[in-house]
Order: sequence, then C-alpha cells, then structure tokens
Amino acid sequence: MMMVAGTLLLGACASSSSVDELQSDVAAMRNEMAQVKQESATAAAQSREAAAAAEAAAAEARSAAQAANAAAERSDRMFQRSLRK
Repeated sequence: MMMVAGTLLLGACASSSSVDELQSDVAAMRNEMAQVKQESATAAAQSREAAAAAEAAAAEARSAAQAANAAAERSDRMFQRSLRK
C-alpha cells in the first residue's frame, strides 16, 4: 500500500511540475505576444508616417512640375514673340 501511495505522490509531483512548466510557457507566450503587438503597432505608425511623407513628396513634385510647365510655356511664348519681330 505504501508503494502505491508513494507512486501516486510522485505522480502528483510530476503533474504539478508539468502544470508549473505549462504556466511558465503560457506566461512567456503572453510576453512574446505583447512584444509582437507593440512591434506591430510601431511598424504601423512608421508605415503611416512614410505614407504621409511620400504623399507630401508627391505633392511637392506635382507643384514643381506645374511650375516647370508654366516656365516652359512663358519661355516658348517669349521665343515665339522674338520670331515675329
């Protein structure tokens, strides 16, 4: 009878140890999940900033193109006037 009780007690300790290990693994997974969420939020914020910067650069490029086109038209008109004289 003592052998059976000893075996059951040893089995219970092993189960408790397994549960403790499992709880530790779950806690580690939760920490990793929190870190991944933080990294994801940071990446999303950086992506939004990059998109805003790209849009600003595109707007500046459009403005520069319009200015260049206007200058080219003025230059062309001046050239055409010089040919008529």
